[in-house]
Amino acid sequence: MFFHEAATLDEEIKTLRIHLAQKLQLQNGQLKKMLERFDVS
Repeated sequence: MFFHEAATLDEEIKTLRIHLAQKLQLQNGQLKKMLERFDVS
């Protein structure tokens, strides 16, 4: 039982990490576009 729960948690963490990485990449892109508008490099 414990091992199954640990494996399930591992999967959830993996999924959350992927989602977080995607979200950060998206936000990075949006920030870069905003900075380009103000011509800040």
